[in-house]
Amino acid sequence: MAITDHTFTLEEIDAAVATNPQLKDHLVGSIKKLGYTPYTQPEYEAAVGKVIGEKTKEIYDNFDRDIAEATGFKKEGTEKTYDFNKRVLATLKKDATDRQTKIADLEKSIAEGSGNATMQAQLADLQKKEADYQKTITDKDTQLFQKDVKLDIRDGLRDLTFDPSVKDSVKKVMINNATDQILAMATTEKDAAGKESIRYVRNGEVVLHKGQPATAADLLTEQLADLLDAGHQGQGGGSKGDPTPPRVGPDGKVIVPAARPATLKNQGDVLDWLIKLGVPQNTDEFDKAFDTHAKGLPMRS
Repeated sequence: MAITDHTFTLEEIDAAVATNPQLKDHLVGSIKKLGYTPYTQPEYEAAVGKVIGEKTKEIYDNFDRDIAEATGFKKEGTEKTYDFNKRVLATLKKDATDRQTKIADLEKSIAEGSGNATMQAQLADLQKKEADYQKTITDKDTQLFQKDVKLDIRDGLRDLTFDPSVKDSVKKVMINNATDQILAMATTEKDAAGKESIRYVRNGEVVLHKGQPATAADLLTEQLADLLDAGHQGQGGGSKGDPTPPRVGPDGKVIVPAARPATLKNQGDVLDWLIKLGVPQNTDEFDKAFDTHAKGLPMRS
């Protein structure tokens, strides 16, 4: 078919570009007019690498801030987060050892009847400080573990290729939801040598992928399946099974029902439904409709 007939295949476009390479610039321009940002492979890898680097820095900066706020310690110059945390914990541990020794001595003196009101007050003060210390240690352990899980999630996201037709705002919501769910599933497991590994638990059992403990990448692939690039199936002039044109209101916008159909059980269903209605993707109209009708629904069911 001639391109002026507005019906042509991907193979025909490839052949045309191969014959006339200058057509590539026109194709890129047309894609940009549709609201997409085309990347070469090196540009894509650079952009993804930048985002991952920024996210990693954000995780460590937040962790540094949490340590400082909880303990009063500050990072020294270019001190790395790992060394900063190690120094803080070593100092706290030494202080705790000294405090526990004093608590034991006071308890012994009071039990033997040689204590007084001052010693009782000192004991109460030290016991409170010890309780606060134990809480700080527990909180730091939890934050360290969550940092490790978030890094696992970050690595998993790096291996995924998202469908370019999905709006960034929608993708962000779905990724944040998946991250929260994966964090809630995370726990640790020790092997015979005492080495700890991250494990993800669902319904009381470790989640497996191909017979092995699932990684964050496996869970992300499962939970974000509706957003991943699967060859752009179904894009173009509409679904063969749904030829009905969209209903448009006086303002020129697609009419979206006030209530979502009861058959929509998850956020992926809402995405498919809005697309079938003909709501233009990558628009504020689409985002607003998605936020309204996907609210309260799970990402997948």
